[in-house]
Amino acid sequence: MIYINATSLGSMKQLEYTKCEKIGEIIKTTNSSKNFKDFYATKLVSGTKIFSTNDDNTDTIIAELNGQHILYTVLLEG
Repeated sequence: MIYINATSLGSMKQLEYTKCEKIGEIIKTTNSSKNFKDFYATKLVSGTKIFSTNDDNTDTIIAELNGQHILYTVLLEG
């Protein structure tokens, strides 16, 4: 899945998300779409912790970077 930063999306601001279980962390920052793997990112730095949210699915996640929580949501195609 591909995620986008959702902190500025109006529809996401209406809902309250809380950080739950750690699901991993960013292992590589890259600008290449070739060989892109799970826990690779284009904007987040290596070591950024990724958490599930209280919505009980993986469509929304929270990245924790320098003590700040950043909400991400799945980019829907089509």
